[in-house]
Amino acid sequence: MALYKYKKAPLKIKEKPTKTKKKKRTVTIATVLDRITLKISQKLTHIKPISFIIPFVFILSGFIILYGQMKPYLIHFIQAKFSDKLNQEIISLVPQSYEEIRSSYISDPGSDYFSNILNDNEDSSETQEYTGQFYLTIEEIQINEAPVTANVDSSKESVYQDALGKGLAHFKGSNLPGGNGNVLIYGHSAAGDYAEKNPDDVVTAFTRLFKLNIGDNIKINFEDKNYKYTIKKIKEINPDDVEVLQNNGGKTLTLMTCSPPGLNSRRLVITAIQQ
Repeated sequence: MALYKYKKAPLKIKEKPTKTKKKKRTVTIATVLDRITLKISQKLTHIKPISFIIPFVFILSGFIILYGQMKPYLIHFIQAKFSDKLNQEIISLVPQSYEEIRSSYISDPGSDYFSNILNDNEDSSETQEYTGQFYLTIEEIQINEAPVTANVDSSKESVYQDALGKGLAHFKGSNLPGGNGNVLIYGHSAAGDYAEKNPDDVVTAFTRLFKLNIGDNIKINFEDKNYKYTIKKIKEINPDDVEVLQNNGGKTLTLMTCSPPGLNSRRLVITAIQQ
């Protein structure tokens, strides 16, 4: 006789979970933009403000400086490149004269600028009354015996334009070569490749001043005497800077032309010392 009785346990039936159908989300442009902006905002929260602001300030300031320097060149490039498209004026069938064509390329420093220099120059009363010509040579840039009209009254546009139409001009109020003090000579610069295509045009010879370097030599023949100068400083100044005639002592030579070539927004100034 059995001591214990066993009963079979009832079978457990596992119920299969009912699958719920997921609703398909419709993707729109708005949701995509929201996701992108969310990710960007999440990344920006991890960026430290200093590491973002400082580089941005440097980049912005660099862009402003670069734009200020390049603006005249960009204007000149656009005018030279697209002049035919930008010019809507009626063109005469009669061709322009050579002088009119050349004048459209060369710069004009302006009589007001020279008047300010003259007013700032203390030694203007000691200007010599020499009315001849002397000659300037810079072998490094192929300027050979360029004629310089002495003592040009640069406060009058008609007077200095007449002198520059023949070559270079010596500023009346500055010293003459060989004397103690500063000699100021100025000339036109030409836009585009005019000076390169017309190398014999002495009127635009000072366009080549932009190729000079410190240490290059300048020669002046004055009254059959030769004077040699060595370039010590090259810089660009604003049109309202009237310090080009200042002399800290010794015999110096200053060459000046408009910058960028063909425009008059700035001045290129070359300072040399007599050897």
